Amino acid sequence: MSFKKTTSTPWFSLHWEPDQAITENQMDELKHLQEHHQVDVMIWEAEPRGATMDTMEKLGVKSIVVDPTGSRPGVGKADFLEGMRRNLEQLQLIY
Repeated sequence: MSFKKTTSTPWFSLHWEPDQAITENQMDELKHLQEHHQVDVMIWEAEPRGATMDTMEKLGVKSIVVDPTGSRPGVGKADFLEGMRRNLEQLQLIY
């Protein structure tokens, strides 16, 4: 998911996988969104690969992680409420 910081701006769903390398087509799509919609934030469902984070930073795109918490947490993992608190903290980084 990607969007600008203004409240009147629509959101753009890219559905990139955080554990996969960015493809040339995805880069073209992102550059188009930056050029035409001033996109400067990416919201990920999990921490993206290091190379992906580096690429986003070079393009001036801030990356945050908002975990959908769609499954039961494993041993040692945060519960649903803690997951939502972390998500809120991440969203506060961009607003």
